[in-house]
Amino acid sequence: MNQSGNLYDKTKPFYMNVIQKVVDDMKKEFINEGISESVLDELEWLWKQKLEEQNVYGLNRKKFDHV
Repeated sequence: MNQSGNLYDKTKPFYMNVIQKVVDDMKKEFINEGISESVLDELEWLWKQKLEEQNVYGLNRKKFDHV
């Protein structure tokens, strides 16, 4: 597999790790402010949906195959 294929395979897990880290870090703040965790769950879902809609981590592998 070439480097671009490797990039494709690592893109989604990278974004998922970033999202999970942010959500985990913000959980305490939400609780301290009296905001339901369901709000944070909804924000996480929306964030992932927006990335999917923009095809950020669901890159078209064919774009990388010729690199």
